[in-house]
Amino acid sequence: MKKFIYTLILPFGLFACQNAQENTSTEKQEVEELKEAINYTVYGDEINAEGVVSYDEFASLLNEKDTVEVKLSGEIDKTCKVKGCWMKVSVEGEEVPMHITFKDYGFFVPKEGMEDKAAIFEGIAFVDTISVEMLRHYAEDEGLSEEEIAAITEPEVVVTFEASGVLIED
Repeated sequence: MKKFIYTLILPFGLFACQNAQENTSTEKQEVEELKEAINYTVYGDEINAEGVVSYDEFASLLNEKDTVEVKLSGEIDKTCKVKGCWMKVSVEGEEVPMHITFKDYGFFVPKEGMEDKAAIFEGIAFVDTISVEMLRHYAEDEGLSEEEIAAITEPEVVVTFEASGVLIED
């Protein structure tokens, strides 16, 4: 009798395993198709577009803590023209573009052609004071004139973002 039951159950178990494999491979295919439909390029850690918070929610979180792990979106204003090691992104609700650096200097974004493209970035944000020396360095990277660089005489207090991953619209 046991052999009869196993003979009936075993094919259903194998069928269930096969369906699970087919579902997993179908899900992977759907994810890949979705990536192609969204048309973005990933830089740094693999991230997705889910879980982006509004600037108001982000500002509220930053008021509660010194450092916030978050995912934001915005429009790229500039990228570093020397290496692609930073970008400035206009974020809704913020007058000054947010300065984005990349975790551990571990990845870069394209140096040209990124202006006005949508970006999603995930990482940590914090309020920081950027020294005059560093501001001048960024100005050099940006290609500003010597007069413009020399005019930088005060440090700036800004929201800084260190991204572990970035999505940029193709």
